[in-house]
Amino acid sequence: MAKNFSDKYLSNLKPQSKIYRIRESKGFAIMVRPSGIKTFYYIYEVGGKRKELNLGTYPLTSLQQAREKYNDAVKALFNNKPLVKEPETPPIPEMAVKDLMDMYIIDSKKDDTPRWSAIKMSIFVNKIRRWLKRPIASITKTDAIQLIDKERECGDGAMRNTYKALHVLFQYAEGREYNVRNPFAGMKKIKPSLKNRDRTRFLTEDEIKIVWSGLSSGARPIGKATRRALKLILVTAQRPGEVAGMHRREIQGDLVGHTLGKDKESTW
Repeated sequence: MAKNFSDKYLSNLKPQSKIYRIRESKGFAIMVRPSGIKTFYYIYEVGGKRKELNLGTYPLTSLQQAREKYNDAVKALFNNKPLVKEPETPPIPEMAVKDLMDMYIIDSKKDDTPRWSAIKMSIFVNKIRRWLKRPIASITKTDAIQLIDKERECGDGAMRNTYKALHVLFQYAEGREYNVRNPFAGMKKIKPSLKNRDRTRFLTEDEIKIVWSGLSSGARPIGKATRRALKLILVTAQRPGEVAGMHRREIQGDLVGHTLGKDKESTW
């Protein structure tokens, strides 16, 4: 079924496990690769044989530019003139870091917790401001190392979050075949401090019972939400940061009426 192309429609096309094509009308179509690259095509016939003409890669080639190339190709075919071909290999977009960042934020928003999404936004806005107008392929390993070295001054936690957010950002670019090598790849070998430290201290069973009893008694001025979060950490062994940033949509099942023990404070 033919579709009416628009920038919103094209931007929302998601890659699948195999290449697929969508036609607008009269042979004007777009092809979406598993890597996420989208290429405009003019599909036509000559002597009963189907042929395809590459019209450019979106969004490097805009929808308006692709339509103009399509119209020129239709006229040339009608007048028995040679068609102007784009390179068969999709051109590599000279994408700026800001454009990559905007695309990544939209695609990852549904998968991130609100807390991690906020952390990444803060890193993108505050830590790589000088990179935003640079082509993604221009960011080097030296750039990445210098940034991580500077972040060390803010503490190990801030440094690891910055590394994690930017590593995933450039990994996203690699996955979409933007001809960029992830400058943060292998960084943990260069900067061992990026590795999470092994914990050497664990609560014993008796200590857990004491902590649980204290949380249930409300002896200390701790809010109900904090007490519930701490109990959930004890029960599930989840990371405190993950529990603190948890959203209702991440919880499956009906929690109303369930308790973690006999005390009323543990009701969810």
